[in-house]
Amino acid sequence: QPHNNNIITPTAPFNSTQTAAAPPTRPPPSLSNKSAWFDYYDRDYSGKLSRDEIIRGAVETLSVPYGSKKYNDISNTIHSVWVVFDTDRSGSIERHEFCGPDGFGESLQQAMMTMNNSQSTTTTQQSKKKVRVGIPSGYGPGKQVMVPSGGKTEIVTIPDRSEWIYLNTGQATFDIEIPTSSHYSAVQQQAKPQKPTTMTKTVRVGIPKGSNPGSKVNVPTSDGKTNIVTIPDRSKWIYLNTGQPAFDIQVPTAQQPQAAHYSAGGGTDITTSASSYHTTSSSSASLPPWKNYNDMIPASYQPPPLGMKSVSVSPQSNLSFVKTSSRRRALIIGINYTGDKRAALRGCINDAKNMKNLLLRNQFPNDGSHMVVLVDDSTSSNNHRPTHSNIFKAMQWLMQGVRGGDVLFFHFSGHGAQVPDRTGHEADGLNETILPLDYKKGGQITDDEMWGSLVYPLPAGARLTALMDCCHSGTGLDLPFEYQKGKKTTNRYGMTSTSSSIRNANWIEDINPAHSQGDVVLFSGCQDDQTSADTFSTNTEAGGAMTQSFISAFESNPYSTYPEFLSAIQRSLRQRRFSQIPQLTSSQAFSAEERIFSFVDGIAPNRNPHIGRIKNKHVRPGRTSDRGRGIGP
Repeated sequence: QPHNNNIITPTAPFNSTQTAAAPPTRPPPSLSNKSAWFDYYDRDYSGKLSRDEIIRGAVETLSVPYGSKKYNDISNTIHSVWVVFDTDRSGSIERHEFCGPDGFGESLQQAMMTMNNSQSTTTTQQSKKKVRVGIPSGYGPGKQVMVPSGGKTEIVTIPDRSEWIYLNTGQATFDIEIPTSSHYSAVQQQAKPQKPTTMTKTVRVGIPKGSNPGSKVNVPTSDGKTNIVTIPDRSKWIYLNTGQPAFDIQVPTAQQPQAAHYSAGGGTDITTSASSYHTTSSSSASLPPWKNYNDMIPASYQPPPLGMKSVSVSPQSNLSFVKTSSRRRALIIGINYTGDKRAALRGCINDAKNMKNLLLRNQFPNDGSHMVVLVDDSTSSNNHRPTHSNIFKAMQWLMQGVRGGDVLFFHFSGHGAQVPDRTGHEADGLNETILPLDYKKGGQITDDEMWGSLVYPLPAGARLTALMDCCHSGTGLDLPFEYQKGKKTTNRYGMTSTSSSIRNANWIEDINPAHSQGDVVLFSGCQDDQTSADTFSTNTEAGGAMTQSFISAFESNPYSTYPEFLSAIQRSLRQRRFSQIPQLTSSQAFSAEERIFSFVDGIAPNRNPHIGRIKNKHVRPGRTSDRGRGIGP
């Protein structure tokens, strides 16, 4: 079955470095005695267990080695269903939620029994059993989710609301029947079993933009024939993670569909491979492990070579996205400039902590090989203070060993500024900068250096999502394309165009663009000529207005398209009476209206045939003026 991108694939392990009370000396009790098991792992006597505590307990109970495949299965299983039981989003399961009938403990016990049984050979039985599946918040009929099951992934389609069953917690669920010989668990969201057939197979067909139910599409097959297919009612549409609608059809197994040929109107034909929604990527199991940040030996910064060079461009359709490798890495920086009377801020460390928690909730591992946080609080070691040298070291760490399919995240909350650009590249004559903790001694870090450290080295098929909450951050990574919905497209020579192609629609290309191969997207707190607010009051936690609005917008609707997400951020800022205008820039001019924002899914392939800096027009150095979260030179 073709790969479905609009899925949930939980993979994040628990944080093995989390501190807890000393464990009891006696062995853990069996889960058959849920109250005793709960008390054994409730080591702080809080009356509740966190997700990490439950994962640790399950691992210890089964005597599973840390980092093993079975360890990952346990972690994935608990992550995948946490939302079903943690209905108040408190981040913990209370005693009655764990020990009660149909509670987390009962589901966990069934899952662990299934995992134990999966180690030995079983005899296939034809009897079936009923499994109750939780429906994630925000999902409706027709949506599909994918979760791990015995080392594999299974797909489940959410049925019509008439089949939904509501628990006393208000959680929506539905029942499916599965063969008892299959290694399923009630604690997982399982695949709805397909009726076996030897005559047909399922093919997923993309729906061209603008097409409606009842329209006809031609599906050619490898034997030279063509199947004419009618687009079904919208209730049967399946939305991929890119936002692209699709539907499933059954075709004879003797036919091997290779491409769907659509008439898109206006004389334009679109050919889309039936499996074009993903490409192959390096298996994470075959790649060398990433280095721990503490083991990194930084090299001095070397700017990219001058001039342009030709690179390969993805041959796939504009609707295709690169399949992720499941490897994730994040660099988070928050600087309050404590003790600096002129520069002191209040909320940047809070921003860093809140962003880290958001990433942990979205499957980013929490260890020195996958996540680094640089903040200037009293607990930070010298190696983790956001100095000029440490920031460059951390950026090198973020790029170390990255391959196609990898997903990265970068967040900066602190001061931004501007300095005159002596190279003549910047359209406003100014280089945007970020200020390290020791900016007075070590100097500022320019957008040219940020581009050379984070953007240019990123390989094709890898992705970096960035959030910069600082003044003058609009083009803080020097990305060549700025999203401006509804405006005429401007090419790199400053000429306007009415082209509606995915390659250019709604993207304004910089007059002197800096192109690269990777998929980099930057959400900036403001435009280049604006400041970003550091907000605080007696009723709310201090923090950057942009970071707070970014987190709020994502948690309000985690399945927004890029324009919807950007509009939600701007709406949040406006409702809080902030005048700053958030900005979206990108290294690739993708179809923003058809791509859903996600921290972990969907990587745009390279569409830039040449990489490097192009100088079409020389611009004289500009003059600077700063306030708010910016510091003048």
